Amino acid sequence: MIDKIFDIACKEFDHCEVCQIKKTEQPVEFSAGVLKSINANQRDGFAIRGVKDGKLAFSSSTKPNSGRELVDQALASIPFSTKMDFDFAGKPEALHHPKITDDRIAGMTDSDKIELGQKSIERIKKLHDKAQVGCEVSTDRMTISILSTEGFEDTYTKDTMGFGIGINLVDGENMLSAHSITTKAEYVDQTDDMLSDVERLFKWGMKNVKAPSGKYKVLFTPSAVTHIMGILKASWSGKSVYKQISPWSGKVGEKIADERLSIYDDATIDGMAISCPFDSEGTPTQRTPIIEKGVLRGFIADRQTAKNLGIAPTGNGFKRGGMFGTSELIDAIPVTASSTMVVTPGHKHSDDILAGMDEGVLVDGLLGTMMGNAYSGMLSGNIALGYHVKDGKVLGRIKDAMLTVNLFSAIRDSIAQISSDAILQPGWAGHCLIPWILIDDCNVVMK
Repeated sequence: MIDKIFDIACKEFDHCEVCQIKKTEQPVEFSAGVLKSINANQRDGFAIRGVKDGKLAFSSSTKPNSGRELVDQALASIPFSTKMDFDFAGKPEALHHPKITDDRIAGMTDSDKIELGQKSIERIKKLHDKAQVGCEVSTDRMTISILSTEGFEDTYTKDTMGFGIGINLVDGENMLSAHSITTKAEYVDQTDDMLSDVERLFKWGMKNVKAPSGKYKVLFTPSAVTHIMGILKASWSGKSVYKQISPWSGKVGEKIADERLSIYDDATIDGMAISCPFDSEGTPTQRTPIIEKGVLRGFIADRQTAKNLGIAPTGNGFKRGGMFGTSELIDAIPVTASSTMVVTPGHKHSDDILAGMDEGVLVDGLLGTMMGNAYSGMLSGNIALGYHVKDGKVLGRIKDAMLTVNLFSAIRDSIAQISSDAILQPGWAGHCLIPWILIDDCNVVMK
């Protein structure tokens, strides 16, 4: 079908690109400890970007046999379309093909997912007889195909597996929640470790403690580090650089962080849920250094943004839905978006970092951090799940607390430790492969 649509589009447009996305989702969901739903969703859609009279039009459809209608919709929008000032992808010299299919995922049955979910729930339910436990086990298969008049023609298929487990306890005015979640393009075989993390966080949180307000060393778990990444990534997006709203505009080659900090964007890692050989525009994906040993090295950009900046596209043009979306959607126009954001690990295990803290705060969850101005570098939000640490021991959970720190200053002057162990952590900031990070001099206000 994509060939037929492409043939029709080629006759009507000076240049065109056709994309097809097929996706099958099969989630199994448990709520309050019992099986809630078993679903199977299938989607198949096409999208066209076409150039006529120097203007770029877009249309999409999930209707079968909609080629002529799809092209006509795009043609009708030409008078209202913007000028086309970049090129569609041509035939690449080479593509890196990460391993993103797994027969173990493709072979999972609903019974397999139910069994995994039930075993996980039974283990976590033992933590408290009044707590509610939820779990989701999902498998997806997605195939993306792209054709362009400039010569690009390729397809890839990806299998992903998601696993999430969470426990919630409401006891009077006390509410405690702990969870662990991951999504990978390989079978998730570390579920025991994830369950152990939930058990540890929940047990620590069963005791509430008081602590004075002040400046603390804060150990951010990977779950909390995603909030740091969510703030910082606004500044390394090529679009914000082009608009001159990024504080890092014009600073490539300058030292902006501690030399122990290296961050890069990489869609070529085996088994990562965002990995792929090419992005939604047909640009080959790559490993793009952002910060390397404290020095700013570059930015990520789709084809339009790269043309505006006068740089090569980095393979970060994805059809994402909304600011925080991570799935490829057929009705979305490609925009600059991250793949897997990686923070290079340090040399000390997180357990040893925790054991070496004289006094500080351990933070696993934050609320409201996305509501501020990311370009200010301020990480500010309520601590959803945090603990008071003294002499290397977790004393208990702190409630009604707020954390504030300027990340631009913190990554330059206040990084105390970066752990040697790292976790793949999906979240509102995207998919991140990240360690624990200990930062000095964070403001923590307690009620």
